[in-house]
Amino acid sequence: LGAYKSDAEAEKNWKSISTKFASQVSDKQYRVFRVDLGSKGIFYRLQLSPFENAAAAQAFCRTLSAKGQGCFLVGK
Repeated sequence: LGAYKSDAEAEKNWKSISTKFASQVSDKQYRVFRVDLGSKGIFYRLQLSPFENAAAAQAFCRTLSAKGQGCFLVGK
């Protein structure tokens, strides 16, 4: 759902997303992953799971994207 420069920013955005899209995310769990991208810096990725399969995840992203929320699939 996004990549942020701090854990606090990722958590703040999750609160906003979980309020705005409550019905879409109510059965999902969120996680924030710290990722070191070398010269680009450290980012905190906000991700949701579980999804039944890739097609379900794509449909979920299309729904959120149509409402203005960034969303893209990542591999495990």
